[in-house]
Amino acid sequence: IKETEERTRIIREHLLSLPEEFYVFYNVRTPTSSSGINHVVVGPTGIYALLSQKYNPKLRLESENENLNLIGTIEPEENKIEEFPSYGNMRKFKYTTKQAKFPQDNKVKQKSLSLGEDLINFLNDNNIKNCFVEPLVGFINHEVVVINMPLTDEDLFIEELLHKIQNSTVKLDSETINKCAVLINKYSADCSSEF
Repeated sequence: IKETEERTRIIREHLLSLPEEFYVFYNVRTPTSSSGINHVVVGPTGIYALLSQKYNPKLRLESENENLNLIGTIEPEENKIEEFPSYGNMRKFKYTTKQAKFPQDNKVKQKSLSLGEDLINFLNDNNIKNCFVEPLVGFINHEVVVINMPLTDEDLFIEELLHKIQNSTVKLDSETINKCAVLINKYSADCSSEF
């Protein structure tokens, strides 16, 4: 338990450095949910649901070595974006960049997807419509926090994630943000008592 608290604290300290129009909630558990989401961020660029997971440095080294091998074998043009046939005026893009994988952690990714889904349904049920929740998984050990975005299977360091959250396109107006914040606040744990 102590270790879990330590992990969530590391992430929370980073998240609390976001600008003040972003709300950060700790251990959000909706009435229909099987378990809590470690952190939920609500702001102009959307809603982010973050689970945190212990991250074994030995496995990290293996995946880094694997990555180095991959980098050695990637042909230069394999890194570009492939364009797919356009449907009407919808162009589909697919990234072909190879990512570090956390195969041993697929369960936690599945969990983050279902908890994200649960949060969307919960907001809908409370008449907050068209809110998309971005599920995220944070892998943490003492030196590093890597955030995986299960939907795109992209890995970002926490600083990159914060940058992305702040600079993504604005999706929510302030009224929706406030409604979400008031609602989610009822189902989140108070973390100020831990410090």
